[in-house]
Amino acid sequence: MWEIKILTVGKTRNKAITEEINRLLSHISDGWRLSFDNVSVAEKKDITARTKDETLFLLSRIPKNCIAYFLSTEGKEYDSENFSNILKKHKDSGEKICFVIGGAYGLEKTLLPKNGKLISLSKMTFSHEMALLVLVEQIYRAYTVYNNIPYAK
Repeated sequence: MWEIKILTVGKTRNKAITEEINRLLSHISDGWRLSFDNVSVAEKKDITARTKDETLFLLSRIPKNCIAYFLSTEGKEYDSENFSNILKKHKDSGEKICFVIGGAYGLEKTLLPKNGKLISLSKMTFSHEMALLVLVEQIYRAYTVYNNIPYAK
């Protein structure tokens, strides 16, 4: 079973987003597994301290054997085809991967590991809930490509 882990700050409160994520997840099988780990929102009011704490919490949850992708507007953008190819490469080599979505103020870049990869869903800023939905949809799209399942382009 190949696993993709998604780490986020805070839980998804929007019912419609949760329902759509669950709908997409219900179609993923055939040796693919998505797992989720949510860390609590840091209590600090100071944005810098809060971002630092949340980033450290997230980093502590990344398994040692995972290749980490950190979502950031400063990251590299991929189209759906290239994103699918990245997932295919990791799946075919048996490498577990993690996607890390920061909190309201993003991730503290200076704390990220040098071997971590910055990836962008868009130059636009999304709430962590919307970023999660877009990410899960793109993973589902990659799953359909990998398994030759028709899906709207």
